[in-house]
Amino acid sequence: MALSKKERKKVKTLIDQGMSCFHEENYQEAIASFDKVIEIDPLNEEIWLLRCISHSQIGNKREAIKSGETAVLHFPENANLWFFLGNEYFMIDDIKDSLRCIEETLFLDPDNQNAKQLHATIKDGIQSEDANIPI
Repeated sequence: MALSKKERKKVKTLIDQGMSCFHEENYQEAIASFDKVIEIDPLNEEIWLLRCISHSQIGNKREAIKSGETAVLHFPENANLWFFLGNEYFMIDDIKDSLRCIEETLFLDPDNQNAKQLHATIKDGIQSEDANIPI
């Protein structure tokens, strides 16, 4: 759906406001602006990612993950969203979902060094846990 000229202008203003707040580390205000952008332009990939990051920065992991899961449904080819989501799951010790997201990141972007490193960390942790299981 194409945005009208008025909607595009409103979106630009909201993005500018949100980015200013984001760079000032005023994440709550950034989220408010990004939410308004998404209401008008729900297919704005960059804003979805910034919304997820903002929630994470204020410690709202649950909302960061919920937003990330919604975002990857809209943008399944966005490796950055998948990596963000995998990292968030890793931070709350949800290894299964973290691994799922990191593997998707690597499928989309096989050269992603951060994803390779996190993948290795997860795999090493799984192997260590398997080695400590009494038989």
